[in-house]
Amino acid sequence: MPLTISTFWRLDPADYGRPGAVLENAALELPEGRISRDLATHHGIALASWDSVDLVGRVHALGVVTHVDKPRRLATVDWRRAEFTLVPSPQGRQQWIHRPCFKFDDRVAEGYNLARHFSDRFSAGATALQRPDSAWSPPPRVSEHRPELETRTHSESRRNRVAPTGEIIASRTRGIFMGNRADGSRWLICELDFPRNLKEPRKYEKLFFFDEAVALAAGHRPCFTCRRDRYRDYFAAVQSALERPIEGANELDGLLRAARQKPPVTALLETLPDGTFIRLAPDDIRLIWKGQLHRWTTTGYTESIALIDFDVDEAEVLTPAPSLGALRHGYPVVAHPSIAEGN
Repeated sequence: MPLTISTFWRLDPADYGRPGAVLENAALELPEGRISRDLATHHGIALASWDSVDLVGRVHALGVVTHVDKPRRLATVDWRRAEFTLVPSPQGRQQWIHRPCFKFDDRVAEGYNLARHFSDRFSAGATALQRPDSAWSPPPRVSEHRPELETRTHSESRRNRVAPTGEIIASRTRGIFMGNRADGSRWLICELDFPRNLKEPRKYEKLFFFDEAVALAAGHRPCFTCRRDRYRDYFAAVQSALERPIEGANELDGLLRAARQKPPVTALLETLPDGTFIRLAPDDIRLIWKGQLHRWTTTGYTESIALIDFDVDEAEVLTPAPSLGALRHGYPVVAHPSIAEGN
């Protein structure tokens, strides 16, 4: 009987360290989010990483789900190796960059010919990487608290840190704020120690920011629940920048969403407030703070250059317009303690 799959997911192998770490075991630990809620048997998974140079998704393997244990967030997957690329539209790239796991829209899946790719890999003569035992029993659930994540090597770190560009990356550096994108339109900045139910994936997607300046540059804003005073400060500062009232959080989130979808603008450095992130080159992203340009890396801030000694007058601004306006109107952004005193 020919293979019939109508629902397809993308899963980034960086969440598991490397593609081989996924393929070595038919038991797959599902990431928090929509997939842990909606994945079902006979769904297809494309294990695919994002190539930020060629702007393509690189597929390493295809898998068909044969069993799902939702309470434990585990699935059994029959994998086949694959090697091909998927070329998203400019709008679709945002999914690949910002979402390690997502469900392909039906029309997008059709355009990618995913059904044909799966059919080719799972034809009668194809060799299976995994043939799950019909009596397979899921391994013990992984604890929600995983301190070993903080001691892994860089290449093995779980991909849940956020760069100033908004990209979700793997890094050992946890930072001083958490974040959430579980609601696609509401990107939040949260306190690390605020009690929350992390076992309800539709309500919270764990992300980490080195500091609040990084979070603002990535397109997030303070959470009303756990950072209420900061939310009010931010809300008031954005209103002041716009010189008009904002009709609540929904409009604020709409402004941020629209700003995230626009390409970065260029501005004179002397006009930018503290807390702004700029990009001087693809691998040179800096924070403006107390007269210094601090270089951001995945492990924190490194070298700094005094603005008065810098020989470039303008640069690409990463911080989106609503947050840039808030900074200009006095929002007290929190920088990491390593530079908060201007060191």
